Parts: sequence; structure tokens; C-alpha cells
Amino acid sequence: MSVNRVIVCHPNVNLPHSLVSAGAVNQGMLDLARMGFLRIVPRKGAFVAEYVQQATPETLSAIMGFDSGLIDSALFKDLMEARILIERECTRLACAKLTPASLQTLQAHTEAIYAADDAQAAEAVYLYHKCLIEISGNLAYAMVFQSFEKMIRNLIQEHYKNREELRLSIPKFQLLTAAIARRDAYEADMCMLSILGRASDYLGPYLEEKQNNEKKAARPGSFLYIRIRASTSRRSQSSRQATLRSARRHRRCRCGGRRRCTAR
Repeated sequence: MSVNRVIVCHPNVNLPHSLVSAGAVNQGMLDLARMGFLRIVPRKGAFVAEYVQQATPETLSAIMGFDSGLIDSALFKDLMEARILIERECTRLACAKLTPASLQTLQAHTEAIYAADDAQAAEAVYLYHKCLIEISGNLAYAMVFQSFEKMIRNLIQEHYKNREELRLSIPKFQLLTAAIARRDAYEADMCMLSILGRASDYLGPYLEEKQNNEKKAARPGSFLYIRIRASTSRRSQSSRQATLRSARRHRRCRCGGRRRCTAR
């Protein structure tokens, strides 16, 4: 069971039994523990783990594959710094390994950004960055960028929902392409830093504000832990009620709670 298939609900709301079975919930908890997001303590329960400090490759893969672009603001900053390092290096490599065919492809992506409307601009920008990574010729960088795909797509979409940001960013891609065409590694590096730096400066406060609003709307405590417990609370309540009824039947006799006792 993947993380994306876990049904999200608000705290203290039971999940309908027709939607989620106990087996599916247990498997989901095991998957989250394997990815490093949950810490399962026998006889005590499941708790949200310190996944940043104890991250595994599966933890990073799950974060990169998460559909939502609204990731934690602190984690966003660290991931954005890693992306800036990778794309700046790829820009310098692209200047050294540029061919007439690859330049033509990059120029076509630049024109596509200018021609795109507001709804298509984010996708055109993503394809431009992907093309630049491929021109660098470094397979490791290309694989890392590909693992960021969903997150990068979503963050670009969030950024360019602001039309003013889109208007100010578009000319920088033309300057970047022109610098790469001249094989001016320094100028191209500065253009890429300007593009990604502006995105980071805009999205950082934006995500932090979203995160603060979510904290205000939610109760203190572990949402993930409450959510999983809520899905099984109905069964636990039924079991406790049956035990109490049995205790009331036998409290006046000496049967010790044997099944065949006829006490009422």
C-alpha cells in the first residue's frame, strides 16, 4: 500500500468501514514504518518518527514522489539548496558540451515558454529545466532530477500561479539560453542562480504561511497517529463495551466469568 493511497481525515473522525479495512490500515502503517515516517513500539502504539534525522533512501523517494507541492517549509529550503547546486553545475556542463542540435532544442523550449499561456507556462518551464539537465550529459544528475519530478512540477505550478512572478521570470530564460549559446559559463551560472533564487525567495515564505495556517486549524498532537487510531476506534469501543457487559453479568456470582454460566 503506497502513502498516496492512505485516506486522509480530520482528527476524531472515524473512517467508514466500507472504505478502509483493518488489514489495509495495518499494511499502511507497516509501509510508513518501512519508509521511516512511523516508529512502531510493541504494546504501545505507532508514533511519528524523526524521519529527517533518520532518513533512508526510501524516505527521500517517498517525499519526492508525494503529489502535493506544499511540503514542509524547512525541508523545502534544504531540497531547494540541493536543486540549486545540481542545476548550476549542469548549466556549466551544458556550456562545455553544447552541440548545434542540443542548442536548437533548448531554443525551442525557450520559445515554448514565451508562447505558453498561464496554464501551460509551468509545464514549459519544467521541460526547459529537464532539457538543460540532459544537455549536461551527466546521467547521475539526470536521475536525481527525475526523482524530484513531482515535487518540482508542483512547486513550479505554485510559483507561477502568481502572474507577476511569471512575467518577471520569463525574460531570464532567454538570457540564460543566450549565455549558453555563447558558452559563457559564468553568465549562464548567474542567470540560473537568479531564476532558482527568485523561486526559492517566493516559495519559502509562501509555504511557511501555508504551514502556519494549517497548524492553527489543526489540534496539537500527532495528526498521523490520531488518524490511524481513529480508523480502528469503533472496533475498540465495541470490544470494551462487550467486556463491561460480561463483567456486569458475573459480578454477583462466583463463576469466574466462565462461558457457560447462566448468570444474568
